[in-house]
Amino acid sequence: MGISIDSSFLVEIVSFLILWAILKRLLFDPMLGVLEERERRTDGNLKAAEELRNQAAALRDEHETSIHVVRRAVTEQGEESRKAALAEERQIIAASRDQAAVTLNNTRAEIAAQIEEARQRLSGQAANLATQIADKVLGRTAA
Repeated sequence: MGISIDSSFLVEIVSFLILWAILKRLLFDPMLGVLEERERRTDGNLKAAEELRNQAAALRDEHETSIHVVRRAVTEQGEESRKAALAEERQIIAASRDQAAVTLNNTRAEIAAQIEEARQRLSGQAANLATQIADKVLGRTAA
């Protein structure tokens, strides 16, 4: 059993090559072009998506940094406001204490003046009362 090559084999090879050339031109080349274009678009889209992810990450980091800065500023401003309120509270309390001390001193002075006035009136009345008591005890006017 041997392989014999005859003219039909050559016709088949030539027919195959002609079919291959026609299919290559009409089917294979356009299909490869479509596949290459698809791959190019896919790669381009993947690169664009990666670039957008990187931009989003950068924006997120920038946003977080901004939020951190704003929070720190708000905290510092709140602390300054609290300190200012405490200082104002201390000033108000000190002014109230000073005013209370002045009012207390004025009241004490008024009370002392009223006591002195009452003593003087009572001293005068005590002399009259003593005279009246002596007159009643003696039954006559004491001179």
